[in-house]
Amino acid sequence: MGKEIAKLAECTDKQRAFIQALKSPEIVNIASKDRFRWAADKAEYSNTTSISEIMAPLRHLVKDIAEQMLSDASIYAAWQVTDTLTGGEVDSSTKVRLEAAKEILDRSVPKRAEAKRTNEPITIVIMPAKQEIIEVSQYIEHEN
Repeated sequence: MGKEIAKLAECTDKQRAFIQALKSPEIVNIASKDRFRWAADKAEYSNTTSISEIMAPLRHLVKDIAEQMLSDASIYAAWQVTDTLTGGEVDSSTKVRLEAAKEILDRSVPKRAEAKRTNEPITIVIMPAKQEIIEVSQYIEHEN
């Protein structure tokens, strides 16, 4: 969150208004394909200003905000999965919510390999090559 505040401080008033509109609870009432334009209108950008122009300097900030949104939603996703496992009927809307929960958890919860990454040195032991094993029957044949 501190990173986001520092990045917002570097933004213009219109850029800050655009970001606030993207984070607004009202945005859920807007069709997905229209949300960026709606936020641009809220921030009083001209209709001739493309979303690409608005987004270009804000990409990293928007990415950080999206990651935070997924992180926040992950607890609700975990509850949805747990509630479904512990009872209640499963209908088609439950299946849709479970799929959404799975997608959120897949994107927001670090994988085990990522979570356990450390900078600790590791030790690798290189063993000498194995000697060829000769079967006893072959050894006897060579003796005769």
